[in-house]
Amino acid sequence: MGAILATEAAARHLTVGSHGTTFGGNPLACAAANAVLDVLLAPGFLDRVIETGGRLLAGLDRLAQEHPSIIDSVRGKGLLLGVKCRVPHREFQQACMCENLLTIAAGDNVVRLMPPLNVSLDEVEDAIARIGRAVRRLRTADSSSAELS
Repeated sequence: MGAILATEAAARHLTVGSHGTTFGGNPLACAAANAVLDVLLAPGFLDRVIETGGRLLAGLDRLAQEHPSIIDSVRGKGLLLGVKCRVPHREFQQACMCENLLTIAAGDNVVRLMPPLNVSLDEVEDAIARIGRAVRRLRTADSSSAELS
């Protein structure tokens, strides 16, 4: 869903059909957006999002401190976080995949984490554990290749 605000002078140029959207005014899209707003605006929902985002960030920060040869830093806010890698980010992503955790490779050697807003604290803890195993998998692979050289 979206909305636009315009001054009267600018709005004069927005004639019917000149500024639209594929789903604009569609009753189903409006009902879905209204249902999402009901959830987002429910008492305590956004507080829980802040809590789970903080827990995920703290867990990732801890992993970065424990494994500085793999994780350079953690960035982002809330439940949209990025892990800046010291190893190639595609290797980090693959190690997470081996732990059955989907991540997104992003620019600047970053792996992005984007759990849904309704992720539970238990699921966040599980994700941190999976990332921890993925990091240990990378450290083991790194030390094995160092021994071969």
